Amino acid sequence: MASLIFQLAKLSIGQGELMHHRTIKNNMGRKFHIYFSQDTFARFVLTEDHDNKGKGTRVFTELRQLPNGKSLLSIEGELLRS
Repeated sequence: MASLIFQLAKLSIGQGELMHHRTIKNNMGRKFHIYFSQDTFARFVLTEDHDNKGKGTRVFTELRQLPNGKSLLSIEGELLRS
């Protein structure tokens, strides 16, 4: 879990202040945490799944950097459809 958060921190170096925009939950029960920078328009998505072994244990499974300047609303729409 922590390693993807550290990767997000490394990727955001030089990108300005990184802010959490929103968490989107899709039909499959996955959660997508959208982060962005107002300074450089960088966009990141951190994917969260739940570990079936524990009681709702959070497991971060994927970190993606999206094209700079992509609309936050269009990102939300794509994640809802995935």
